[in-house]
Amino acid sequence: MCSSDLQEPRFVVRNIGQSNPYPNAVNEITVTLVANIALASKENLSSQTNITIAGLVGSDTSDTNTLTISQSSPATRMLSNGTWVKDTGTLVMSVLDNMTWNVDDEEIIFSFELLNPGSCHSSPDVSVSAQAAGTDCASYIAPASMIKDGTTVPFAKCRACGTNSGHCDACRQCDQLCNQQDAHPLKVHAPAFVLKEVGQSTTWPGADRKSVV
Repeated sequence: MCSSDLQEPRFVVRNIGQSNPYPNAVNEITVTLVANIALASKENLSSQTNITIAGLVGSDTSDTNTLTISQSSPATRMLSNGTWVKDTGTLVMSVLDNMTWNVDDEEIIFSFELLNPGSCHSSPDVSVSAQAAGTDCASYIAPASMIKDGTTVPFAKCRACGTNSGHCDACRQCDQLCNQQDAHPLKVHAPAFVLKEVGQSTTWPGADRKSVV
C-alpha cells in the first residue's frame, strides 16, 4: 500500500548542522533525512526524484552545477552532485538513475561544503522539499523547515575566547553567544583577533627592551 494514502508525504527527519562558525572558513553542512515514502529514479528524467534544500542564504560559494555531495548513509551512493544557487541558497540534487531508497532503509545522511561569509551572520531559515518519482507512490513533498542542530557539538566551548560563559570580542560584535548553537547552519561569528597578547624582554631601567606581540 502506498503510504501517501495514509498521511501527507513528508520528511519525518530533516536535520541540518554545520562544522565551522568562523568567517571566510570552509564549512561542512551535514543533512539527515528520512521520508515516509520511497524515493527513486529511473533512466528517464520524467521519473527522477529531486531533493531541494533552500534558504542557505549568505554563503560566499558561487553558483555551480557540480557542488560535491558526500554521502555517508546509506552505504551505497544514491545522490548526484548538486546544483547550487548562491542568491537563494538553494541546493538541488537527484537520486541517481536506477536507485531506490525505501522507508525501511538507513537514514539518508550527506554533506557538502560552503564558504562562510567574512562577517557576522545569523543562521537563516532553511527548508527541504522533494519531487518524489520513480515509484508507485510518486508525489510531491512540500517544503518544511529543517531542524537545526541546537547543540554546541563539536563546539564544547567558545573556540575564540576559550570560556564557557560570557562574550568574547567576536561575540560582542556579532551579538551572539559563541558557546550556544554554533552548529546552526551558516551561523558565523564576526572577524576578531581571538588571541591578543603582548610582553617584554626586560624590566631593567636603561636597558634595550624587546616587545613581543
